[in-house]
Amino acid sequence: MDIVAKYPSYVSPVRIKTLIVPIGKWKRKDFINAVNNIKEYSEIRLLDITPIDSSLFTPQGFPNGQLLFDFDIVGHNDSSELFLYDFQPFRKTFVIIGLVNDNSPINQNLQILKEKYPTAISTNLIYSNGLEEDSESKSLPNIFSTKFPTPKNLETIVCDIGHNFLEALSHYYSSYRHVTLRSPGAIGGNSISKTVINRYGPNTLVNPTDIQKPTLNSSKRMSSFEMTTNSIKRSASLKLANTLSTSDGRTQQKSKGRQLKILGNFQLLAGRYSDALTSFTESVILLYKLRDFLWLASAIDGIAICFLSLSYLDIPFQVPEIINLLCPLQTVDTIDSTKPHIPPTTPNTKSVPRTSVSAIPSQMQSPRNSINVTASFLDIDVTTINLPHLVRKMAEKILYYYELTLSSNSEYVPNIVYCNFVLKTLTFMIACHNAENFSPEILERIVHHQFAHTATSFGFDDGENEFSREDIYMFAIRLLELQLDNLPIESQVTVYMTLAHTFKTFGFERKQALVLRLLLTVLSSSSEQIFWSESHRTIIEDILDIYGISTRDSDMHISDASERTWFILQKNALNLCLLIVKKFSDTELMSKLALKLISNFTHMLTASEQSSLFIDYIQPCIYNGSISNYWDPFIIRNCSFQRLEFDEPGTQSAKLPVEAAISDINKSVIKDANEQMKTDEVFNPFRTSSSKKVKFAPTKVSDNTLLVGDKAEFTCTLQNPFKFDLNISKLQFPPNILEYCELKDIYLSKTNPYVLRAESMKEITIPVILKNATSNDGITIDRLSLSVFELPSEEFKIVNSEVCILPLDYEQNDASKRKNNELVLKSSINERCKYGSLHIKIFPEQPQLQIMNKSNIVENSLMILDGTKTKITLNIRNKSLNCPIDYIMFHSISNVEKETKSDYWKKFKPDELFAVEKQMNMLKTSSIKVLNAPKSLKPGEDVQLEIEVDVTHAPFDFTEFILSIKYGMAASDSNHIYIKVLEIPYEITIQKTVEIANLDIIPLNENISCDSSSVDWIDFIQSKIKDYPNCNIHDFVLLLLDFRNSWLDGLHLQVHFEDFVSKKYLIEASHTLRMIIPVKKIEFSKKGFGKKQIPHVVEGRQFIQSGLNLEQETELREAFWCREYILEKLSCHWNFFHDSNLIGSVDFRKFLEKFDSKMVSTIYKGKSLFTVKLTCDNTTVSIGANLKLTVHLENTRKIASDDIPLQRKLNIWIIDHKTSKILPRSNGRILYNGTLSKTVSTDKPFSAEFVLLPVEPGTYEICAAVARLDSQDPLLHFDSESIILTVNRPVFE
Repeated sequence: MDIVAKYPSYVSPVRIKTLIVPIGKWKRKDFINAVNNIKEYSEIRLLDITPIDSSLFTPQGFPNGQLLFDFDIVGHNDSSELFLYDFQPFRKTFVIIGLVNDNSPINQNLQILKEKYPTAISTNLIYSNGLEEDSESKSLPNIFSTKFPTPKNLETIVCDIGHNFLEALSHYYSSYRHVTLRSPGAIGGNSISKTVINRYGPNTLVNPTDIQKPTLNSSKRMSSFEMTTNSIKRSASLKLANTLSTSDGRTQQKSKGRQLKILGNFQLLAGRYSDALTSFTESVILLYKLRDFLWLASAIDGIAICFLSLSYLDIPFQVPEIINLLCPLQTVDTIDSTKPHIPPTTPNTKSVPRTSVSAIPSQMQSPRNSINVTASFLDIDVTTINLPHLVRKMAEKILYYYELTLSSNSEYVPNIVYCNFVLKTLTFMIACHNAENFSPEILERIVHHQFAHTATSFGFDDGENEFSREDIYMFAIRLLELQLDNLPIESQVTVYMTLAHTFKTFGFERKQALVLRLLLTVLSSSSEQIFWSESHRTIIEDILDIYGISTRDSDMHISDASERTWFILQKNALNLCLLIVKKFSDTELMSKLALKLISNFTHMLTASEQSSLFIDYIQPCIYNGSISNYWDPFIIRNCSFQRLEFDEPGTQSAKLPVEAAISDINKSVIKDANEQMKTDEVFNPFRTSSSKKVKFAPTKVSDNTLLVGDKAEFTCTLQNPFKFDLNISKLQFPPNILEYCELKDIYLSKTNPYVLRAESMKEITIPVILKNATSNDGITIDRLSLSVFELPSEEFKIVNSEVCILPLDYEQNDASKRKNNELVLKSSINERCKYGSLHIKIFPEQPQLQIMNKSNIVENSLMILDGTKTKITLNIRNKSLNCPIDYIMFHSISNVEKETKSDYWKKFKPDELFAVEKQMNMLKTSSIKVLNAPKSLKPGEDVQLEIEVDVTHAPFDFTEFILSIKYGMAASDSNHIYIKVLEIPYEITIQKTVEIANLDIIPLNENISCDSSSVDWIDFIQSKIKDYPNCNIHDFVLLLLDFRNSWLDGLHLQVHFEDFVSKKYLIEASHTLRMIIPVKKIEFSKKGFGKKQIPHVVEGRQFIQSGLNLEQETELREAFWCREYILEKLSCHWNFFHDSNLIGSVDFRKFLEKFDSKMVSTIYKGKSLFTVKLTCDNTTVSIGANLKLTVHLENTRKIASDDIPLQRKLNIWIIDHKTSKILPRSNGRILYNGTLSKTVSTDKPFSAEFVLLPVEPGTYEICAAVARLDSQDPLLHFDSESIILTVNRPVFE
């Protein structure tokens, strides 16, 4: 029995039930294709069928008719409907077609079919592979042959099968002529389920307890003709009275009426619809007269079927008068001649009111002369009535008559007949509702059992449909008022499915859900054997759709099940579906539903429910192969690699190499992997690490970069959200990753699975075998191959985190929150989680550089004298026996560089910053050097390195440095190289030797006597004056340096300044020596230090404004460049007294402070605003001799300051040369006339003369100064070029 019968069609009694049976060894797919080929010819014109001898059923009697075959491949239990064959013979399976695909004997196949289907009247065989020419099939009319899958004569075969059916039908009908036809209730007795209607109200057609007295409601269902005939018992005024009262015998007339009704049914099957209409009409007349309501209702049903069948064939007909009397209907005045059976659909026609008019005059064409009871009524042409409304009125009349039979004990309507009629009327009304007019498309849908496929949105009817939504709904709920539990299970399924589809068509989802729930309950409680096929899954799919189960994603709303009653309904409906599917042994659908339940409703199932679901449903489906994949796609969570450190303690060879391009190597831009420049900080070229001190310890390496042959582990987190344990029998990388690495499978197997406990997340760690190196881009692992419950291995994506969406509260008033959740839900319907990936690189086997313990220092610590160099020997070896070192580079970093903060430059002025960065740059570039650095090392090769440590320019806080050795091997593509780093720390102690204790610069104004030529600096000045005539004593200054010997031994020291070379001086231990160095003055006009920017060691830095004005900035630059001028030309070398081979030098930058303004003005010639020249006629005089002093004053450069007045004061000062004290204005040692000051105007050159009279012997220094006239700082200029005056006592002879 088919669980889902076809939706009942109003014209189903027209279709010939035909069963197609496979014979031989058919494959299901091939058999279905062959059946589909036959179904293409389900409609056969009678014109194409060979005539037969029977006048009642011969095709020639109605050539416009057709045979409608209802091909099926599922048999029905005909024994349950035997009692209906006399009443509704069309329920019978008339034709059997055997499809044979082998060479089995014909007689044998026919005999098997007849024994298996004894009630069929026509048995046929179709051989799909053809028959031999000498076969006996030529003499048998029911044996056919064709070639599948491309049959050419299939239409002819179906026509011949129709011919055989008509002949068999003629013989079959002959058996009914002499048989008294009884009602189903009379045949079956109590075994026939009687219709029980549980309604009492306005919808009741008739009260079963009161048939004789027409109620108010029943009178509404009766026509005026019926009301008249019911009240003419004693009236002779009507013509029908005599007709109804006279009878040839009630029993004979009833039998004749029933015979005519059966004949009409057979003529419908034979395609002779006009003859069937005549037979049904005569039957109605007789049966109405005899009040045989059961058969009368069936005959009226046959007339309605004839109306629709003739309309489908576009054959004009007239509505019998008896129908017009029983079901009076308003006519339409407009007639469409093109389609006489279809009411006009133009707007004008619709606007015409349907009023009762007289029938079109016509002659009564009675097919039987013996019937003249309705001679006083006229036929009505079909073009004048609304056929759908007429069929509806006839249906109401039929139901009315059916309900009148319920009081009888034998002549009652069976429940299955009543329900089937309501169902097919319902489908007819729905078909008419879905179109604006009764078109041929609607007729085709009705004839071919096609339900409405498009659901209409809920709303009010527009008034253009044949039947309103409300009418159809009220008609449909009649089925719910019937007692359906006594119906066969197939009929109950048909009722519920039709109702469900009806409610779905009109958008009544809740009612559809209720009906489908009732259907599930019926199926689950039935003990009958029910056929289940793939097409029947639509029932389950509809239930899943209407309950919203198919669209619900697992764990989309994390909420308590007790607070979500709708989810509980979904879960219960799914449980019910699961019970039914299990009953029908549909393992495929059972697995789908079980996985849907366990995945989507995990949080709503208890531990016992989940355990039962797994044991009863999921586990059997796994064993039989229905479930081939694990259902939770989020089983794999965060994954990672762990590289195991395996090298010897105290080495750093475990550090992974850094991959770099060879082009970068050539440009020397390789940096340490740990060196990162922060974008929010200013670049510091001397900062490479934040660590204070590097020690011998393994360095932490990246977990996602590995080496071939290395030891590593893979760790991943597995989740089990269910309340039963999971068995993991296999875990492996995808196939595209296995080329490079794989997991050791000895730890997981079917015999030794990993048990993941219920509701847990556990980490599993498995060793990794690293086989081959990857490309430069590496590989990405975004999924793993996993086997659960011994299922075939399947790839699962790695999940980092799930997207958690707040539960939607349907009762909340926060519309914005609800809208936001809906948007998130919509955007992430396919992105319920954030997937992750693991990008790894596997490097080939790498060389390993090893330090040999053959150094000339102990524990990497050494002491160095300041200003000296020393060498360190270091032995290194390529420990690898297979891999060469193709690249090796050395560089160092000191503690001074590491400890320098990134923003150190912010607190220094430009000259101070230059000094700091210059020192660090010298420390970086010249302090540590590898003298014999190799370019490559072969496997197993060793080499001895010489490292020179020069602390000449190193500050005294230089205490340690790290020698970093970058080495690597070229990649196979020759475009990249793998770089590793080996770091060796050293501790340094710098001992002071020569220090500069003090510095001073003084002018040189006194002529040097010849006896002083033994002094090196005097000799140098005299030679310069002699070689250059324009050079004088005032062009030089003296640089005074105090050298201190801080070491334990005496040392020899020699100073160089340009072409001046001092003598070698011996400085004893802990002693200080002042050295005088002659320095030629710097020409202001040539150098222009005030306009020269202070250089930057590190370019590209934006300095913060120093806050100095222009004058201060100029003074800063002049002081800076004067100092740089001295430092660039000044050098000093020394060696020890007892060890002349131990030599060193002095870095003056570490000792010389910044120059002050006095030093700058002394050495910077021409920096003053004025030029003051003092001259005298004689510098050596006797007491009492007059001395003429001349002063010449002029501007050196244009004065920009507006606050300096043009009037100034010129002062002459006399200083005691021995005591350096200025003589008072009034003194008795040198006399003068007037004053030693004059007011001068400096806008032009000025000269003045002073006469002095020395009266006391001694040495005096005469100098000039320019001062202000106001009370501000009086001194504007002090000339360092003075005159040394020597006053002698007179010599008496």
